[in-house]
Amino acid sequence: LFINADYKHYESTHTSHIPKIILTLSLFFLFLLLFLISFPVGKEREKEDIRYKTKITKKETIHMKAAILGATGAVGQQMIKVLGERNFPITELRLLASGRSAGSYMDTPFGKIQIQEACESAFEGLDIVLGAAENDIAMKFAPAIKAAGAVFVDNSSTFRMDPEVPLVIPEINAADAPNHKGIISNPNCS
Repeated sequence: LFINADYKHYESTHTSHIPKIILTLSLFFLFLLLFLISFPVGKEREKEDIRYKTKITKKETIHMKAAILGATGAVGQQMIKVLGERNFPITELRLLASGRSAGSYMDTPFGKIQIQEACESAFEGLDIVLGAAENDIAMKFAPAIKAAGAVFVDNSSTFRMDPEVPLVIPEINAADAPNHKGIISNPNCS
């Protein structure tokens, strides 16, 4: 009877943590993304400054071309929602998903957007890609994202133990984010 009472208490006080976890992850990504773009960026940039370094010369308003890799999943949808709630300065948002979802439309805070199939050419012209996809998808597309000149903020565990990829928790080591080489990992829920 004692065990059952404890279990019922646990069950009644610990219901549905999944939405809270998704919201927490989304907020983490948003704050990480805001941290990355909060540096003033100069009009005069060296060739690789856009991808790997920030050269502070003159403060200007930053507008981002962003994508959500895994946009149709629960985490991807929360990322879109939080970006909208925070009025994130997006001039273009690409929603990338599997071929099953490609061609359909999703209502977002940025308007109705057609979902595109994630492929190597889908990352051209982007500034940042938020990864809300599984490890195999992150591993498959990371080289194409870097080659396109975008920063990949990855939510999977693929790059967490890679010594070349900063694992960033903004409240602990936010200063590591600008030291990326095209990929930033976050701790997710592990």
